[in-house]
Amino acid sequence: MSSGQHFFGGVEKPAPSLDYWSYDLVAENLIKAFKMLDRITPGDGGSSAWPPILREYGDIVDELAGGETFKSRNQSRLILTADQVSRVDEVMDWQRRYLRDQPGPSRVLAIWVRCKISKSKFQDACRASRINRHTAYRARDRAVTLICSGLIADDRKPFSMDRYA
Repeated sequence: MSSGQHFFGGVEKPAPSLDYWSYDLVAENLIKAFKMLDRITPGDGGSSAWPPILREYGDIVDELAGGETFKSRNQSRLILTADQVSRVDEVMDWQRRYLRDQPGPSRVLAIWVRCKISKSKFQDACRASRINRHTAYRARDRAVTLICSGLIADDRKPFSMDRYA
């Protein structure tokens, strides 16, 4: 599958247009922003998002002497630019801003995005959360549609997180 295309129903479809906000563009941006956010923490289970260069030189020497290579420990970690941080921040704010009065769809959207990031089944998460799967899909669709409508009403310029990945 080439970059900028999505596998959908057995065929590839082009990436969403950037001429206007659409359901697909909002959903794609939500997933990509939260994937980026998920990758800024180190793979060793720590919670620090400090870039490796800001660590003390002595720590790096100690690690190398112990056999652990500095590069391999931080390999899967993502360092975000200021522009990427701004976009991720903006996407994270969508749920608070546009779904403030919709706790059900907001909750389901959070579950759906978490499933997409962790590659777990939404159906299993719905079952664990005691939400009917069909109701959950309707709530997710409503949440994404409300965000899309809010972005259009606020006259926000469409963007794709692909540009920032």
